[in-house]
Amino acid sequence: MKKVKCKQCDGYYVLKSGKFGEFVGCSNFPNCKSTLKIYEWVFEYIKEFGINLYSWDRICWKFGRN
Repeated sequence: MKKVKCKQCDGYYVLKSGKFGEFVGCSNFPNCKSTLKIYEWVFEYIKEFGINLYSWDRICWKFGRN
């Protein structure tokens, strides 16, 4: 799986849960306390890796191809 790099250190962002709900925090916590809101994390992922809308690993029921 592709990971979004932290803006403040060499870590990457991971989904976490806190007392105020879900958020995205750095994998190097507690050394790095960088956080993002989930929509910010999704936006950063799209900026870095793009969206591949046409990637599909299923066989078409009509044509028998991917």
